[in-house]
Parts: sequence; structure tokens; C-alpha cells
Amino acid sequence: MRVLFVTNSFSLPNQPGMPRPFEVAQWFARQGHAVTVLANARHYLDETLPVGGPPEAPQMVDGMRIVGLPTPPGRRRSLVRRVWNYLALAHAVWRAGRRLGPFDVVIAGTPPLLVPAAALRVARRFGARAVLEIRDFHPHSALTLGLVRNPLAVRVWTWWEQRLRRRFDRIVAVVPRIKAMCEREGLPAAKVTVITNGYDRSNDEIAPLPAELESYFAAEAGAGRFVIGYGGNMGHSMNIPAIIAAAARCKDDPRLSFALFGEGEQKAAAEAAARAQGLDRVRFFAPEPRRVIGAVFRRCDALVHAFPPSEFFAYALPNKIFEYMGAGRPIVFGGTGDTADLIAQAGCGFACTPDDAAAMAALFRRLADDRAEAAAMGARGRAYVTEHFARERIFERWNAVIDGAGPPAAAAPPVSPAPARA
Repeated sequence: MRVLFVTNSFSLPNQPGMPRPFEVAQWFARQGHAVTVLANARHYLDETLPVGGPPEAPQMVDGMRIVGLPTPPGRRRSLVRRVWNYLALAHAVWRAGRRLGPFDVVIAGTPPLLVPAAALRVARRFGARAVLEIRDFHPHSALTLGLVRNPLAVRVWTWWEQRLRRRFDRIVAVVPRIKAMCEREGLPAAKVTVITNGYDRSNDEIAPLPAELESYFAAEAGAGRFVIGYGGNMGHSMNIPAIIAAAARCKDDPRLSFALFGEGEQKAAAEAAARAQGLDRVRFFAPEPRRVIGAVFRRCDALVHAFPPSEFFAYALPNKIFEYMGAGRPIVFGGTGDTADLIAQAGCGFACTPDDAAAMAALFRRLADDRAEAAAMGARGRAYVTEHFARERIFERWNAVIDGAGPPAAAAPPVSPAPARA
């Protein structure tokens, strides 16, 4: 089949960022489908990183042709700039999608809310099956984080999202909670398929650490320190302040050090808080490509993740947790719900309630007190994730989602010259 995958957030293996969009597109390509990716040419975490090539010369990766669509810069500077960027991307998706088609299946990932609407128009133009992959359920997540408070804006946003979800042929939810929320909106249960995140065994092919990081971990090991690591987004959906508060409670324990990798709206404030409290053993690093961050996780002694204190996040199963488990390291999780249950089932770490810095700090010390048991927890986590959450088996559910959309295509459709006028 000819598959079009549309997303704002697309990271190549040599770039930082969430792996799921790339992995989904890659899975279709490995099944023998002709895959075209339309993505923002400006990487969603670091605008200096290029993604894809122009429609007439797409970047070819693992049999996929990746088209990077130009958008205005500075979307992280303000809400106005972000909306303008998303509008430009939606328009570019519509123009490029018409040019590069036809397609048998069009898959659009959220967020943002505007881009899937353009992908839906492309699908309807070619009579393709339209699939919406919901990674973040809006406006609920924005309301939870306090990013939107205007009642009129919330009503309009809710109306738009619900209308858009009804118009897609199939819905893919990354967690069961999203499926339940869709059904409460009146969507038929058969229309929504849960395809969770999983562990990609190709992540075992780790890259060497840059010299700076190699030196850091060698020094920490030489000092006999137990390194607690974090890698990923430092935006509003993560509870970075809770991790810093727990690290502050470990200030007088010379065995413990902390290495945090990533970017986001909370990073500057977290760095300032660490400096103000004299947390010399808390280090902040830039994001690293996935294969490098995989090596980072394996050099840490334990890994930490924390969500804000909201019931909404009790139903999240972030890809980061599967990467942590695949790295074979014990996990300390600040949160409740599905992620805490998974860690308990696998026996690969501990959980505490969000914002309980004292409890989190006590768990760090507990792991450092018994390093043999910490290593055993990491081994149990890796065994569990490879047995129960191997990406290949989980992604087989995509076959039912696209069933009936047409036979596999032997090759990607040719790129035709742009018409004089759209």
C-alpha cells in the first residue's frame, strides 16, 4: 500500500526526541509498504536540526521518503508563534500531500490539532483510509497543565477535536485511557484500536558516548558514585521540579549524583534551582540522539521519571519507561497509575506519589544501599519488556487498522513536478 504518515514531531535515529513516529513509519516500510512522511522541517525540540528534504528531493531513510515542510521559526517563543507555525505546517501538508499522492492510507499523529485536519483533506482527495493516531488527548492534557484557561477557547477546542475525531475512519490510541475517552464521546468501540508504546530491539545498537559524556561517567564511576539519570522532554508535562527537590534532599549524600538530559520549558528554571541550592552533583546536558541516549541510560546506575500530580497522568505509559526498562536499569517513578503498575509487575523499580520529594530521595538511597538488588531489578525490567512489549508484536495491530485499504505497493509513487498553480 501507499502510506502517507503526517506528523509535526519526527525524529531521525541520529536526533533526540520521541521515537514513536519514526518507529511507526519504519514498521510500515518494513512490511513492504511505500511510505511517505510529511513532517515539520524544523525539529520540534531543536529548530537547528533539519528533518527530511524537499518534495522533489526527499530524504531516504530505511526505505521511507521523508519530506520536511518549511515553517516559520521560533514556535517555542510564544503561543502566537506556535499557532502560526502549525497553520503553516497544515497548509504545507495539504499542498505537498496533493502533489505526492495518490495514497491508500493517510495516518496523522497528534498533536497539534490543525495538522490532522489537513491530512484528512488529503485522504479524502484520494479516497484513502484516514487514520488518526492520538498520542495526547486534547484539550484534556492542556487543561490539566493549566496551559488553557479561557472557557470559550476550551469549548471551541473541544468542539473541534471531537468533530475531527468523528470524521476519521479509524482511531489509534496509545493507551487504553484514550480509547475509553473516545468511547465516552460516542465513538464506536470497534473504531478505536489501542497500540501502546513498546521496546524496539534496535535500540540495543547503541552508539559510543561523546568525549564529554565518557569523561563524566568515568569520573563518577571513579568516585564510586551512584548515578541517577533522566533523559527526555523537560516541558510542562514532566515533573522536573520534583526530581530537583528530591536531589536537594540527597545533597549531603556523597554517593549520589544526577545527570539530566533534554530540553524544554522547565529546564532553565530547574538549572537555576539547582544552582541556588548548591547542588553540585546535579548536571544538566543537552539532548542526545536516541542511540547515544541509550548508551547514557546504560551508564547510569538508576533512572528516574516523574509526572505532575494529576489524575490525567495516571493513565500514561510513556515510551521513556520502555526505553529505561530496555536499558536494564532500575527505575524510580514519581507518579501513580498504569506506569507504576507496570514497574511493580516487572519488579524493576519503585514508585512514589507525585511531588513527594522525601519519598523519592529515600528510594534513591535505597537503590544505592543495595547495588546488587538494583542491578537485579534492571535485569528483570529488561526481561519483562522484551517478552511482553516487543515493538514488532505490538505494532502488528496496525494490520487491522489499515485492513481493506488496498494491496501493498511495490514502490513509492513518483514525485511529479509542482504545478504552476495549486
